[in-house]
Amino acid sequence: MPQTTYSKYELGGSIPEKILQGLHDKGYNIVWLITGEGNMYLDNASGDNDETDILRAPSEDEERIYRETLEKGQKYKIEIETNTVLIPMTNMKLSAGKGWDWESEEIYTGELLPVPMKIARRFDEKSLIAATVKGDSMEPTLHDGEPVAYVKEFENGDGIYALAILDEVYIKRLSIDKLKKEITIISDNPKYPAKTYPMDQEGLQVLGKVVFWIHVE
Repeated sequence: MPQTTYSKYELGGSIPEKILQGLHDKGYNIVWLITGEGNMYLDNASGDNDETDILRAPSEDEERIYRETLEKGQKYKIEIETNTVLIPMTNMKLSAGKGWDWESEEIYTGELLPVPMKIARRFDEKSLIAATVKGDSMEPTLHDGEPVAYVKEFENGDGIYALAILDEVYIKRLSIDKLKKEITIISDNPKYPAKTYPMDQEGLQVLGKVVFWIHVE
């Protein structure tokens, strides 16, 4: 199956019943697969055995839980599809790394970041990009390893932005003074000093504005 499809399943998306049934027929415990409870395999099944005729029939409780799990999965899928937009994750680390070819499929990891619909619907879905924070320069606002979503080539007042300076990629807070035609790059971590550049500074490029992030505990 496509990597993006598999990633949706790992993020909690509903697994089609035909796939679950196929795994069930080969001896895998679907309750364990979805909830983590019980054994990986049904009784008498090893997972390496393709002979399904030696497998015991599932109990009434297992069948009930199996059906309830499918129903819950379908409801969850509807909720996810209705309330969030899944944004493709890039392998870009925001604070280090070289410039990126936005049209290249090689920069995408296959993972997806769920962004609330009330945020995503304000922008063209294709312009939303997800990436990972690297370093401590934006602490305590953003921590190392946290995922963020930003709108490619979107600039709208002060805020947190993805930007490139001489092909090095960063995530910083920007204060934009259009009267003075200056941009001040600010790290929320006070140990890093702010720096001010003219808007037409050579090698300075605003990649997009950060509109969403998830704190990782």
